[in-house]
Amino acid sequence: MNLLTRNQLDELINTENQNCISFYLPMEKAPTEADKTKVLFKNQIKSVESDLIEHGLAPKNVDTLIAPAVKLLETPEFWTDTDHSVAVFMVEDRITTIKLPFAMEPTTFIGPKFYLVPLFKLFSFDSKFYILALSQNKVRLLQCDLLDCEEVDISSLPTSLDEALQYDDIEKKNQYVMRSPGSTGGGAPGVYRGQGDGKDEHKTNLWRFMEMLESGLTGFIKDKEMPVVLAGVEYLTAIFRKANSHLNLIDKEVSGNTDVLSDKQLHAKAYPLAQDFFDKFVAMDLELYHNLTSSDKTSDKIEEIASAAAKGKIRILFTTQGVFVPGIYNIELDSAFHKDHSPDSEDLINFAAINTFKTGGKVYVLDDDKMPQTDECAAIFRY
Repeated sequence: MNLLTRNQLDELINTENQNCISFYLPMEKAPTEADKTKVLFKNQIKSVESDLIEHGLAPKNVDTLIAPAVKLLETPEFWTDTDHSVAVFMVEDRITTIKLPFAMEPTTFIGPKFYLVPLFKLFSFDSKFYILALSQNKVRLLQCDLLDCEEVDISSLPTSLDEALQYDDIEKKNQYVMRSPGSTGGGAPGVYRGQGDGKDEHKTNLWRFMEMLESGLTGFIKDKEMPVVLAGVEYLTAIFRKANSHLNLIDKEVSGNTDVLSDKQLHAKAYPLAQDFFDKFVAMDLELYHNLTSSDKTSDKIEEIASAAAKGKIRILFTTQGVFVPGIYNIELDSAFHKDHSPDSEDLINFAAINTFKTGGKVYVLDDDKMPQTDECAAIFRY
């Protein structure tokens, strides 16, 4: 099963066919529960089969169209490689499967384009961030997006306390004074001295380790605005926060011993914290929408929004998943119309989202309770 890339999304966006089939389904975490998801998917396939026959497609052609989905039912590794949800897209004899890191209600859609609204959750903003996993034994830096993470090679830096002590002359520690940012020296609070029963010396060593690490990481995290999620035991993260003067550390962190967590486990714990950070930008754009509602720069009328999207007029689109408005966009009239029960109808919300994204606008896919006062979509216009 694949993670979604921008190129893959572009390919899905540009696919047009009278019978583009889209499935979304939640995946069971426990392998023993996989059969429940398979039954759900089997029912979705039956629903598609009935719909295609009802719309006049010959049974033989229907069998050809749904054959990739039937084959997927018989692919054991697909049902054990679980994530929160999965999207399945089929057209002619091609099938594409995508992992989704968020929960989805079972959804089945047939139309001239794939139903892609939920996928825009992953591209609403530049969702890249870092995880800095602190440990006395092995520090890791993970470059992440909301789907996955990859470890960055920082072997040129001291990544353990032992390595850090090799960089410093341990014998000189007894004469060494390290001040925390903002301290004035002279034995003031926050100054660690390498003297005493060894406990203070260990604190000094940890402080120096974190300082060296923070200084060196600026060569790897060059964008000062890139958010960084700290992970580690509290006393280490506290020292690093005091030593930090370059990195954009978000307030919340992953607490605990990172040595026992895999990269994937760290990502799973850090992802909700990063999502909370990015949600602040959504809140700012929602406030902008509310401030502009008395002007001609906004709309919550789907026909007007779809028409504007086709012209590249939308700056920001707010919508939610699982809401469908059938209709058509008439190129000659340069307008969108609500039109139900028509073979040439498509979902106007999906149409608006795709065209907004293609023309460089933002697409926010929100929960119902975070939407502006509409259950369909709302938009801020560029002009």
